[in-house]
Amino acid sequence: MKSPKENAGSAESSGRGRLVPPAGTHADHDDLTGLPALRTWRHVYLFVFACFVLWVLLLLGLTVFYS
Repeated sequence: MKSPKENAGSAESSGRGRLVPPAGTHADHDDLTGLPALRTWRHVYLFVFACFVLWVLLLLGLTVFYS
């Protein structure tokens, strides 16, 4: 277990009880999904939208083909 002095280098206090990550690290971890292929939420949304468009096109194409 690390002592408080060893942990002091990992984040700085902003004076309001909130910790500020050290410079050079990704400050917004909310942007990251943890998925290997879709690392940001924007990529997830684009993937879901592309799947939706693909299904709509498949339904349209199959409807025209079998009618």
